[in-house]
This record gives sequence, structure tokens and C-alpha cells, in this order.
Amino acid sequence: MGGGGRRIYLGVSVAGAGWAALALLGEPVLGWGVPLLFATGVLTMMRLPVLGALMVIGTQGWGMAAGIPHENPSGLVAGLGAMALLGLRGVGPVRALAPLTASAAVIIATDLSAAQESLGVPLFAGAYVFGAAALRRHRRLQEARARVARLEAEEVTSRAERIVMRERHRLAVSSAALVRAATVEMQQLARTAQQRLDLATIDLIRTRGTEAVEELRALLQMLRRPGPVRTRETPSPAARAPRPVWLTDLAIAGSLALAVLIEWVTSSSAEPAWPMFVVCAAAALRRRPVVACLVAASGFLALAAVGYSHTVNVPLAAATALLTSTVLVRPSPARLLALAGMVAGALAVATSWPGGSAPILANVLALTAVGTVTWHVLEHRCAAASERAEDYADHLAALVATAVTEERAAVARDLHDVTSRALGVMVLHASSAALAQDEATARHALDVVVRAGDEALAELSRLQTALGSDLPAQDLATRLDELVSAMRGAGLEIELEGAAMPLTATTADVAYRVVSEALTNVVRHAPGARVRVALTRDAAGVRVHVRNEGVERSHDVPGTGHGLLGLREQVTRCAGRLSHRALPDGGFEVDARLAESPVTERTPS
Repeated sequence: MGGGGRRIYLGVSVAGAGWAALALLGEPVLGWGVPLLFATGVLTMMRLPVLGALMVIGTQGWGMAAGIPHENPSGLVAGLGAMALLGLRGVGPVRALAPLTASAAVIIATDLSAAQESLGVPLFAGAYVFGAAALRRHRRLQEARARVARLEAEEVTSRAERIVMRERHRLAVSSAALVRAATVEMQQLARTAQQRLDLATIDLIRTRGTEAVEELRALLQMLRRPGPVRTRETPSPAARAPRPVWLTDLAIAGSLALAVLIEWVTSSSAEPAWPMFVVCAAAALRRRPVVACLVAASGFLALAAVGYSHTVNVPLAAATALLTSTVLVRPSPARLLALAGMVAGALAVATSWPGGSAPILANVLALTAVGTVTWHVLEHRCAAASERAEDYADHLAALVATAVTEERAAVARDLHDVTSRALGVMVLHASSAALAQDEATARHALDVVVRAGDEALAELSRLQTALGSDLPAQDLATRLDELVSAMRGAGLEIELEGAAMPLTATTADVAYRVVSEALTNVVRHAPGARVRVALTRDAAGVRVHVRNEGVERSHDVPGTGHGLLGLREQVTRCAGRLSHRALPDGGFEVDARLAESPVTERTPS
């Protein structure tokens, strides 16, 4: 048991024993042992809750047998505290039945009035129910705090990175599978067409290539959508319309008034008790606590005026306790002042009633106040812990959503770079094969289709591997040489300058992407053109310049529409800028300026 639990038991034992000692002043000599036994019983509950509760209840019976007057309220605090502790310890209703039955037997064995007995039995049962409810609330608080601790124990960034890694693998596998299927199908058609030079089969290659480009465009659009955003769960609306609050308050007041009426009718005394209905009616006004407290106080004063001289009963105690709880849930200076006036008036009037009515009412109100404040504190802490956990989860979700969106865009760029060039080359040479004037030219074009497919499949495998691990990248010169060689095979005349320039890994990667996208667009829109690629450095950073001459177009190859968009994103990451324009001679120019900071790590030259 933690320190907090021990403090609760110690507090209940001290309060129960202290209250009993005050209530037993002037009683028989044996009464001095009752407070000590109360404290012992409560402390025994720390280890043996049911036995300790039975000791407290048994002490009440022993005190009455020793001569303590039955109406003496010495055992109220200890008894009610013991029943509440049973609920707090998680003692089930079956095991709690023995102390509850014992308390009922002690109450019924007294010579108290029926009204007091009817108040005592549900009061002890209510204390147990309150303890059980407070335990459930405390467990919810512990769960909320444990959730916060679990979230805070793990670095948010590392957790987000793991989620992004899973998203990366999933996207790489699904997107690569789509492009791979189209590439393999086009290769098979090209091999079949090489044997028979069938125009219908060659047209199928072009058709399938165009479809693949459209599929790739749709896939890239999907990848560029924002990542999933977490939304907090909101409780579903109730199937029925909520009951008006005034109807609930009216039902409470009506039930209390009915109890007053039944007691009045069945009582042997014909004494008028109409002011009791005023106190019960105050419960219907509890949404206006100041007015309700004033109405209840006037009802108690009216009881004194009409000479009411019976013991405090359930309706009076319940109405007063309800208003006390209502004020303490949402206190304000005016409400607390009105409550103090009502309580003072009620206790002053109850001092003239028989059977220890004033101490009983004071105990009921004190326990109501303690229970309300305890419940409110638990509720506030539970809500604060839950809100903190939700805020932390929202923070994590925002990081993950941002990272996933960026990762999707990165996968889209990689996928576009890998596949767009190869698909463009395949469609372009399939068109060349269809327009070829002799069989040798047609077979050569189809052979390029097959080799471009092999290159695309190899690039896809390399992409999946790169997305799944941190492999060392090739140096820029090697990558550009391989790219230029492939593009020359597609019919371009390329002049390359400055490829051996030492650059940081990030700048080298962006520079490669600029050249790759520019050459892919030349293959697609100006096949066979002469191209000049130049990488230079100046005080502002690195310049990547790609320019091609204009050619007469015999046909166009469809594109995805995402190349320059992804390229601009990449250049922006390097604090650079990208420009492109059509030239007067029909050519095209792409110019990228990349901010290159001096760093120690360079790609090998």
C-alpha cells in the first residue's frame, strides 16, 4: 500500500476516534474505550478490511451495551468511514455484506425512531457505494497517468521515425509492384514483336506504356496527398434526446416530498409539517444554488416557527446534503455564503430537536462535503491526465502525419525518377519500331525497349533496397555517367561538363535529380536532340544547367505531370531555386541554383 493509502486510513482513524471522544464527553466511564477501538478497527482495515470494519461496527454495539445513549452519534464518522474504506479497498458486495448487515442490525436494535433508522441504513450503504465509485475513478486516473508515462518514456521523434519506416516499406512495395507489372508486360510484348514484327503487338506496347504512365500519374497523386490525421474520438450522440435537467430536479424534489407525506400520514403526531415541503422544493431549484439555499433556510426557520419537534428525517437530510454538494461542485463567494447561512440555520433549528438531530445532520453534511470535494478532485485530476495524454498523442500524430506526408512525397519523387525515364524510353522506341522503314531498325528499337525494361526493373529493385536500408550512395560522377550512357542509348547526343565536382551528399542527390528529370523530358518531348549538361560553382553555390536544341517532333510520349513539381520541392530543400523555359529555337532549358554550404563530408569524386 502506498503512502497515500496509509494517510487515508490514518486520517479516518483519527477523525473517527476524535469525533467519538467529543461526542462521549460526560458519558459512562466505559465510553473512553470506544474511540480507541474505533481507531484500532480502522487501522486493522489496512490489512484485513472486512475484519476491521466488523470491529468498528461491533464497537458501536458494545458502546450501546455499555450504557451509551442510543441517540449518541459517536459512531457515525468511524462507521461511515469504515464502509467507505471497504469500497475504496475494492471489497466486493458479497464480502461487504457482512459489515453492512452488522451495521443494519446495530441500527435496528436501538430505540431510535423509524425515521432515524430509515436514514441510517441507506447512509451506511451509500458510504460503501461512494467508496467503490471513488475507487473506479482513482483507477481511471492511474490508467490515464500510466498512458502519459508510456508516451513520455519513449522519444516522440524515434517513435515517429519507426512509423514512417513502416509507411516507407509499405509504399515502396505497393508502388513498385504496380510499375514492375507494367514493365514486365511491355518487355514480353517487345520480345514477341521482335520475332514477328507484328504492328498490332507493337501498338499494344505503346498502349500498355501509356496506361502505365496514367497509372503512375494516379499513384503519384495519391502519394502526394497529406498523411493520415488523428482525430479525437467524440462520444456518439445518444439514441434518445437528453432529458431536460429541470425534469430531473423536479423528480428529486417530488420524491423527497412524497417521503415527507408518507411519514406525516403514518406518524402518530398530527403536528403540521408543511415547511418540510419548502425544504424539499428547494431541491428543484438546485441549478440556482443561491436561491435554493435561501429557500431551504427559510423552510428550516418555518419549522422552528411552527414548533416542529421530531428528529431529523431522510428528506430533510437528503435535501440539505444535495444542496451542499451542488454548491461545492462549482463554488463561488455568493454560493458559499448562501450555503453557510443555510447550514447554520439548519443546525441552529435542529439543536432543539430530540435524538441528537443536530450532530446527525452535521455528520451528514460534513461527510457530503468531504465526499463531494474528494470526487471533484479525482474528476479534475483524471480529466487533466486524460487531456495531457490526448495532447501528447495529438503531438505525436501531428509529427507522424507531417513525416508520412514528406515520406510519401520522397517516395513519389524516387518512383518518378526511376520509372518515368524508363517508361518514356520504352514508349518512344515502341513508336519508333512502328514507324521503322526496315526490319533491322524496328528490331533495334524493340531491343531498346527490352533493355530499358531491364534497367527499370533493376532501378526498382535498387529503390526498394534503398528505401529499406541506409546504403552508401554512389558518387555523383558515376551516377551521371550511367545516366548519360542510358540516355545516349535512347538516341540523345549529350555533352556533360563538371560531373566530377565535389558536393555534399544532399546537394549531389538533388543535382542528379535535376539532370535526370531534364534528360527524361528531352527523351519524351525532343527525341534525338543535342543536349548540354553543365555543373558549375560560384560564390552563390552550385548551378546545374541543362539545355537542349529544338527538333521536329514526330510523336509525343505522355508524362505524369509530377516531374517538375517534385524537382522544385527537391531544389527548395537545398535552399535553392529552379527555373525552366522554352527557347526561341524550339529547345528547352532547365536551370537550378543550389545553395552549397561548406561541410566536411563530401561525396567521392
